[in-house]
Amino acid sequence: MIKALTNSVNPTDYLKKLRKRDTFLGDYIGTNCPQVTMTTETGKKRKTLAARIDQVFRIIQSIPSKKAEPFKLWLAEVAKEARLKLEAETGKKVVSPLNAKNMLSIEKMNDKKYKNDMTSTTF
Repeated sequence: MIKALTNSVNPTDYLKKLRKRDTFLGDYIGTNCPQVTMTTETGKKRKTLAARIDQVFRIIQSIPSKKAEPFKLWLAEVAKEARLKLEAETGKKVVSPLNAKNMLSIEKMNDKKYKNDMTSTTF
């Protein structure tokens, strides 16, 4: 998946660098995506990260690539539709001013942590 979305000649290295840049993604993959033994094109057995579709979408969201953008836009549209449906069913706003304030605080924390993690990793 990484190779297809990034054209990277070394997708494993690309993912390692991406995980270092985005520590939340690194923690997410480490916790949620187990390594399973799979047969490669050459017939060798290799341990490969495996993921469910929701986990795949979480990874795609972190890939800074033009090829990943259609998936990101589609995910945003699906999330918007789900939010609107939930609001219509419950009569309550899903994103309240308090939720928005909390999300902004979390984003600020993430930005600080992200900037601190951006020491010398380059692509």
